[in-house]
Amino acid sequence: MHGVNVSRRNKPTDVFKHINLNPTPPLLCWLWTGQPNDKGLPYFQVAGKKIIAYRLVYWITHPEWDINNSREFILHSCVDAHGNSVDNPLCCNPDHLRPGTHEENMIDMMVRGRRGLRTEAVRDILDIVKRGELEGELKLTHQQIANAVGAKYGIEIARTTVTDIISGRRRYVLKNKLDEQDRAVRESGKVQPT
Repeated sequence: MHGVNVSRRNKPTDVFKHINLNPTPPLLCWLWTGQPNDKGLPYFQVAGKKIIAYRLVYWITHPEWDINNSREFILHSCVDAHGNSVDNPLCCNPDHLRPGTHEENMIDMMVRGRRGLRTEAVRDILDIVKRGELEGELKLTHQQIANAVGAKYGIEIARTTVTDIISGRRRYVLKNKLDEQDRAVRESGKVQPT
């Protein structure tokens, strides 16, 4: 059994017994100390039901949020000591958690590189498209963009992934998210990683 093997008598607040409640500022993550499941997620059992630990923590600290709404995800907004956005699925710090939709979760996964692409690769794809728009037309096919960016990073990128990034609303949400990150880095005075 993955996660923490506990009895059915657990109270929801017992989840905190398995979290490193770091007494430092809210900037730092509160890490799950139990065994994560095979997908790397922290689970806790309450009344015979396994619940993702950070969902439970968010509900405890935001009781108006409906924990039973399976259409609403809990997204992470963790940052490292340098102010860079990081992906930390073991974090249970409520200051790093926010509710979001499935689409927001998918975009967040792409931006943070959990969806097969690093942030830099997504930026490069968007930059190629932006240059094409400035020149009046996109001179490369989606497959050519996938091949060029994939070769740069030594990875294979599917044409459909490029199409997904370029087309429709997802492109603008991704671009806005990356622009937001760039703006935060500029305002903090920290150099953006290349």
